[in-house]
Amino acid sequence: MKRRILRCWAFASLLGLVATPLAGQDARWSIAGTASVESSGYDNPYVLLAEPGVQQIAEQALTGPLVRAQIDRLLSGTGITLRHLTQADVIRPLDGNRFALSFTVITAADKRLIRSVADPAGRQLAAAIVAHRARFDAILSRYDLPRVRRDLVAMAIIGCVILDWDGLDITARLGYRRPPEPKPNGDIFAMTMMENGPGLSVRGLYWGSHNTVVADGAITMTTFGDHENPERYAFPDLTGRISATRLASLVPRHTASMLAQVLREALARHQEHAARIMTRLRQGPQSEATLSAATSATSEEIRTTLRLLEAIRYVERDGDRYLARVPVFTVEHDREMLTEARALGAEIVQEWLRQEYPTTRAQLVGLSAVRAGVPFEIMFTQLWHDLFGWTNYHLAGEGFFYDPYGPNADFVGFMPFVAETELGLL
Repeated sequence: MKRRILRCWAFASLLGLVATPLAGQDARWSIAGTASVESSGYDNPYVLLAEPGVQQIAEQALTGPLVRAQIDRLLSGTGITLRHLTQADVIRPLDGNRFALSFTVITAADKRLIRSVADPAGRQLAAAIVAHRARFDAILSRYDLPRVRRDLVAMAIIGCVILDWDGLDITARLGYRRPPEPKPNGDIFAMTMMENGPGLSVRGLYWGSHNTVVADGAITMTTFGDHENPERYAFPDLTGRISATRLASLVPRHTASMLAQVLREALARHQEHAARIMTRLRQGPQSEATLSAATSATSEEIRTTLRLLEAIRYVERDGDRYLARVPVFTVEHDREMLTEARALGAEIVQEWLRQEYPTTRAQLVGLSAVRAGVPFEIMFTQLWHDLFGWTNYHLAGEGFFYDPYGPNADFVGFMPFVAETELGLL
């Protein structure tokens, strides 16, 4: 198993805090992906698609196939090869000299069209979920950690597990969506390039998870929510966002790389301890001594990790004991509850797709990339994120679950949770 798993819809440029989904952005294109990627350099699709020349190739391919000379001219001096582009599914060969677009590109006009469809469609799906509020409430009421907000539990299970993770599985299994095939190196990704501009932000759409499997693959740490919030001050983002580029503004460049490595390694150790601590706290309040016994860490390391978890609001202290404040799901305590909630969610999602998918597809077949030959089933990976992102936006706004921009938000724009990997949520 790969140590680090990223299955998310993450934008390359993260901008400021606004509560409505469609405020302005500055960068021309945002690069997004749902992915498990270990490659570096131009073998990494996020790195490759950040290059202006590659973005120009993708944009020009929207109007028809490109010839090799056009591609070579746009790649001149970059070190990027045609192999990089075809390997990352940016373009696909038609014959010996012509290449067509092969992934999802969303123009400004496309984005407005998608919003006009996904907003009301998401409101419909939200209404279908709210219609089963009593059943969901009865299921989720069995979660028994007193300091964990029930609206956080509901967003983790319904907003993330059911609509995002299970929704991607359901849409693939039923043939609505074509999932990406693993590459020879093990990478799996489906990328999207979105045009930004006034009125085109996706703030307030809760559609992306960041995930890391830690503690020998036994525990998954997740954040879920809006990718245009200031920062996700939680695991795994705290560890993943340490970079030499960020530190170069604080220390000399030759020092930044080594400092980033030292900080990442140190924080990764605390992330491992945090995972063990949080799953132990699913049993109820624990003393520092019992939490130390649940890990292989020293007492000093556990004490430091607990201080960090207090600072990021994962735990709180009550006398000499610690209590969890964010959702933690374990096989022993939560398997039955999760199974029932997911079964109910699957019924709702499948029925909604059966009724609404034909109309939704008909409304969106004019998207630029579809006209350029990208199969709708490939694009539906992105489009499903728009649909359930708007669904979550409406569910949060109606108070059905946690509102990351609400007046009582403990975590702004996102929410964190922890789960035993054996539960099979991700």
